[in-house]
Amino acid sequence: MENDFVIMLQKLVKEQGKEFFLDEKKCKSLLSDYAKGEYKKEIKLLQLALGEKVHIELINTSDLKLCKLKQIRMLQEEISLSEKAAIDIVDTLALILRGDTTSSNSVPAVEKIKPISKEDNNTPVGNIVQQKEVTQRGDAVATSKPKEKSIITFGAYQWIVLEVQQDRALIFSKDIIEQKKYHENYVTHITWAECSLRAYLNNQFYNSFKATDKDSIIQVTNTNINNQWFGTNGGINTSDKIFLLSIAEVVEYFGDSGLLKNKNHDKWIHDKYNSERIAQYKGSASSYWLRSMGTLSHASEVIANGRIYMSGVGVDYGSGGVRPALWIKI
Repeated sequence: MENDFVIMLQKLVKEQGKEFFLDEKKCKSLLSDYAKGEYKKEIKLLQLALGEKVHIELINTSDLKLCKLKQIRMLQEEISLSEKAAIDIVDTLALILRGDTTSSNSVPAVEKIKPISKEDNNTPVGNIVQQKEVTQRGDAVATSKPKEKSIITFGAYQWIVLEVQQDRALIFSKDIIEQKKYHENYVTHITWAECSLRAYLNNQFYNSFKATDKDSIIQVTNTNINNQWFGTNGGINTSDKIFLLSIAEVVEYFGDSGLLKNKNHDKWIHDKYNSERIAQYKGSASSYWLRSMGTLSHASEVIANGRIYMSGVGVDYGSGGVRPALWIKI
């Protein structure tokens, strides 16, 4: 964890007391005030840990060493943090809250997700990240059609095959490839059709592929419906070479618990498929944009713990993950 960020937290606790961690709104406000626009990734990681009540467990435990190990494992299992990220945030909270300076270098092994078997056609797509076989496409064209839920290499990235049709396949980046704003400037209303991220994906990002790979990319028409919970205008249908998945498409391809149609929360879809939707950015679970609108001036996203954030975040948020999708010829 960034040393300056730790010092900032120590100052916060000294001036505000440990209790400020227990008030979500106050904590968010104070972190914003003290950070002054810095440490966005560290703050997001901290908020994930606070959301899982790690700080409460650390404050109340009589066996700090064992508690730390349990909390590290829990963060890996529940919200799919990398081991390094989980250790960093738990050790930081233990230092801030309990004055503990020991490092948690040895963590009990976490059970890995089992690979999809060839016979299991109902296993959610997210589990395929454990598969070892990777098919190379693009310049070195594979001789057979890719299979749904398999991983292929196309261009410089690895992709999950979401759907296979007779002459084409829909692929979705296995990992978050970069972080960008949905739209460069804050506006009261924007849709996928006009946003700067769509322009970037269909120009600079598309042009990063070799000519032979570009020839394999199929331009398609995407339907952009209104937000299913809030009714926010989704904009016109768009013709895209590269795009983001919509809320409905994430539900379709990663598992449908029925909550999209049967709202049970004011902000997000939180269900048994959370783990299937989690994606990594530079080794840690992170949020990524969807093309669907959230509430006004917000775009929807999948957050780091896999929940679908239906109301979304401000379109000018700079740490939103980019996880492109595209159709290719096969």
